[in-house]
Amino acid sequence: MAIGQLKVEPRNDAEVGRLLAMARTRLADARLAGASPEGRFMVFQCLSHTVNWQAARWRVLDAAHQKRNLAEYEGVLDVEESAIKELCALTGELIADVAKLVQPAKPKP
Repeated sequence: MAIGQLKVEPRNDAEVGRLLAMARTRLADARLAGASPEGRFMVFQCLSHTVNWQAARWRVLDAAHQKRNLAEYEGVLDVEESAIKELCALTGELIADVAKLVQPAKPKP
């Protein structure tokens, strides 16, 4: 395999299900207004090739990821409530779109 190329692996529905369950739990936690902003500001990575989203949506998630990484190194996370709400909305949409990928196809009438 050449450098910079990904090896194709078969889909593991059990693993995807476990990761989706974890994402749903983290999203529920992030929606708790009483939790600290640091605890609500999610960071995650996913392959943009998995879900066919527009680049603008990925940029929001990537910017949040970079901001969280910077906060980990500098010890300060300045995040607005509106950013947390936007991330929660995008994360919910991402979870739903990924879940659709592993649902069995419905038979055509």
